[in-house]
Amino acid sequence: MNSGNIAPRYAKALLHLAYKKECLDEVQSELDMFVALYEKEENTFLKWAQNPKVSLTKKQTELKKIMSSYKGQPIFLQFLLVLLCRNRMSLLPRIAYMYDKYRQEITGKIKAIAELPFALDTDTKETLRMQIAKHMNKEIDFVEEIKPELITGFRVHAGSLLFDTSLRTQLNRLSKTLLEG
Repeated sequence: MNSGNIAPRYAKALLHLAYKKECLDEVQSELDMFVALYEKEENTFLKWAQNPKVSLTKKQTELKKIMSSYKGQPIFLQFLLVLLCRNRMSLLPRIAYMYDKYRQEITGKIKAIAELPFALDTDTKETLRMQIAKHMNKEIDFVEEIKPELITGFRVHAGSLLFDTSLRTQLNRLSKTLLEG
């Protein structure tokens, strides 16, 4: 079985457990945090997790030590241990992506990631969230990412849609209009 088919199965299994324990959003937060750590330290962490010279017992002990430093969901630690035992840690980013997709389907919420050149005040953030929710006809989990290179405007990724009012996009549209006639 190829890895493209395996990640969704792991994501569904984790989703099922989180649903039963009523901690879908908490597990998503932990997945996001761990994937960010994984991607930041990918070479080191993945090499360590896949190193045949390090015993599985040692890997499990170290992972438990890492995870004990914060109080997360026990099912998430168990899930990571399963991935470690089955040598599937490299699938973690894809599993996290699929988990989020399935979680959104179950909860009816969509994650909207707003890329902005500066932080928004609370009222403006809420107004933007409500506008997106109205347009999408769904509840929105709003995530703000500061991207100073945008200079002005913003980009919002919500589901499969992209709302882009960035300066680059506006200049590209203007250029295209001028070139066409």
